Amino acid sequence: MRAIRPSTTGLPRWDSQTEEARRACRELIVTTPGLCESISGAILYDETIRQQLRDGTPFVKAVTDAGIIPGIKVDAGAKDMAGHPGEKVSEGLDGLRERLAEYSRMGCGSPSGVR
Repeated sequence: MRAIRPSTTGLPRWDSQTEEARRACRELIVTTPGLCESISGAILYDETIRQQLRDGTPFVKAVTDAGIIPGIKVDAGAKDMAGHPGEKVSEGLDGLRERLAEYSRMGCGSPSGVR
């Protein structure tokens, strides 16, 4: 499931919403009863992994508790490659080691939830 998107998707429904509105929509999704019967994994974004449900439960815990395997999008997206028209390069590799360690501490990225 890649429905738990950040604000920079280019999709008007998400981009025009406040962070709180996106958080509330994500909460509605991850607390849907029986969600794991149709969804086995969810790709979280930096904004999402840092958010909590209204009751203070971190999103990554809510996803895991729902029986869904959390993943994390670690790059900053594809950007035009300088000097090579039409070619793209992934950004966000600087600081990746530190972000991966942080995401792991937050409960995302360990195989089968093993830490």
